[in-house]
Amino acid sequence: MSYVHIQNVSKRFQDTQVLHNISLTIEKGELVTLLGPSGCGKSTLLRCIAGLNDIAEGGKIFVGDTDISQLPPKQREVGMVFQSYALFPNMSVWDNISFGLKMKGVPKAEYTAKVENVIGLVDLAGREQAYPHQLSGGQQQRVALARSLVVEPKVLLLDEPLSALDAKIRKNLQVELRKIQQELSITTIFVTHDQEEALTISDRVFIMNKGNLVQSGTPAEIYSTPASEFVARFIGNFNVLGNNQLRMLIGSAPPADSSFAIRPEVIRVMPEAADHQSREEGWLVKGTIQSVTLKGNVLRYQIDVNGVGLQVDVLNTAEMSWLKALTPVKLWIPRNECIPIQEGE
Repeated sequence: MSYVHIQNVSKRFQDTQVLHNISLTIEKGELVTLLGPSGCGKSTLLRCIAGLNDIAEGGKIFVGDTDISQLPPKQREVGMVFQSYALFPNMSVWDNISFGLKMKGVPKAEYTAKVENVIGLVDLAGREQAYPHQLSGGQQQRVALARSLVVEPKVLLLDEPLSALDAKIRKNLQVELRKIQQELSITTIFVTHDQEEALTISDRVFIMNKGNLVQSGTPAEIYSTPASEFVARFIGNFNVLGNNQLRMLIGSAPPADSSFAIRPEVIRVMPEAADHQSREEGWLVKGTIQSVTLKGNVLRYQIDVNGVGLQVDVLNTAEMSWLKALTPVKLWIPRNECIPIQEGE
């Protein structure tokens, strides 16, 4: 039985339909991510769950057996962390974190231990009396997270909480956030437009586009088997080829009457004179390197094959240093890595 159940939720702002009949379920203790481009409706859906947006257009939202669709925000037992942190600037770390418990009328003798525990959990011990302006961005985000956790919500909602941080801090907090979520076993809904972030921290990913839920699955499922051209282009660096493009590429009839997605890292590059033998089915084609881009530990090549441009990724090692622009090469494309997909969005 699912713990969070979103059933046929729609939302309109004036003449703009922002959510189209969204339905999804989340298990207790899961961390799921709503992933999609800016303006796709993911934050709007999160605010509907929190009660900050009404759903007068229709639909229901359940947490456990409780229909929270029409409850005011303070009665929904959800915690929300915003991108902007939304800390009280005139309050210390301790007072910011304990604020929600004070508003609930919890006696200080009862909430002190809870506040101390969550401060330790987010690694802010020793900063209890600091004010927000005295903290780094990462520390401020920890305070915002602790403030939501201390009231022990049934569901934790995170609206792009790491997007304002620099890359190194963001990656560190991704790991720590996931660790805290698993330690507390708290059901969490995370919103981001960062594909790598979604694949790193999630149990499951829900991809949204233009107010619609277009695909869901584990990170591995989403990455390895995109359902549509939109998902393939958005979730990674797939080569997305129409039926005629694949025909030009391989010089024969494609395996299905559809468009196809091919991951750049599954294509093998070899010298033009190489004699390739393989037990798996696939296509051996000739091409010419057009450009090389350094992506840290990966080299990304743009290769022309029979007038079709392919993106190919290889590890940045000394033995691959012969791969330069204008070098003729052979490519091996495994047939089982050529994934049929729906065209368009």
